[in-house]
Amino acid sequence: AGATAGPATQPAVPGSGDAVGTGPGGPPSDDDTGAAAPRGPHSPHGPSNPLPDAKAAMASWTQRVVALLRQKIRYPRAAEADQLEGTVLVRISLDAAGTIVAATVAKTSGEALLDREALLQVRALGRLAAPPDTTPRTLDVPIDFVLPREQR
Repeated sequence: AGATAGPATQPAVPGSGDAVGTGPGGPPSDDDTGAAAPRGPHSPHGPSNPLPDAKAAMASWTQRVVALLRQKIRYPRAAEADQLEGTVLVRISLDAAGTIVAATVAKTSGEALLDREALLQVRALGRLAAPPDTTPRTLDVPIDFVLPREQR
């Protein structure tokens, strides 16, 4: 008997579609000509393109959160007798430290018991890993409640 959390939707990274260092507020100038300051791994201004690293860190964090949910969420015993199965899409809001500040049903499984159990179990975790950029995040995570084949 078990429940699994499927892949979470990727939270948007603010500005991820913007060109780096364009327009007002771009990188600082090294001289009076307005030329852009050099950027790179050894530059005092940081790497030339931090967005791929930010996206990779966010993807890794999302995978860790989903893996933890897969490990912790259990099929509710009360649902076994009625052989209830379904997927609950749970919207989890986290603060910058990873504390779960809200959990709601984004899409019902069609079974009130499964929906309620998903929320109770997610909320009981209390805290997940902090987002890598320490920005509050909201994730939509599918939680599958499936009986083992021998019980169906």
